[in-house]
Amino acid sequence: MTFKHRLGMSEELNDLVEACRAKPASDALHKALLAGLEETGGDGDLTQTIISSLDENLRPKSVRFLLGDYLLKKGFPEDALAWFSGEQPDQLIRQVRCLVAMDEGGKAANIYDKVVAVDPALRDDNLERQFKVIQSRTQSADIIDLSGRRNANANIKLAAVKEAEPVHMMRFTDIGGLVEVKDQIRRRIIMPFQKKSLFDR
Repeated sequence: MTFKHRLGMSEELNDLVEACRAKPASDALHKALLAGLEETGGDGDLTQTIISSLDENLRPKSVRFLLGDYLLKKGFPEDALAWFSGEQPDQLIRQVRCLVAMDEGGKAANIYDKVVAVDPALRDDNLERQFKVIQSRTQSADIIDLSGRRNANANIKLAAVKEAEPVHMMRFTDIGGLVEVKDQIRRRIIMPFQKKSLFDR
């Protein structure tokens, strides 16, 4: 069974894959391949399989960047990372984007600092915002035990996140029962904010 039949891809797409294998330096053919993949609906598994079947070592940097950027956009940062191998600043900044997508913020930040030191034009505000979120999420916090004593030796590392998740709004009506608890929350927490003058002493 051929590669084409196993993946269930069209004859045209198969021809593009074969043409890319035959002419690994052609930007135009690789762009046409990516356009063909988009026309198929951008199926992630198909995209990952086809691009992974191409030998990245035979392709010039422009083609490697094209394919790696496409894989990263489609949510395959580990596969994209293979296409960005090298130590040039433009290769390293792409490695940083992959590492951030793979939740390896610490490693990404170290590489990013080195890249920006060499080439300040590669500074990326979006990456820096993500690093600030990661940094704020990983800072240590003191633990206060149940007896109220501060335990400065025990630290918590909070998980790094790419972006803050949206908050789901919940109302008291969404919670069944617990009438007494809800009344106490209203009196002790909500009312002091809503009617501050009643609680000032």
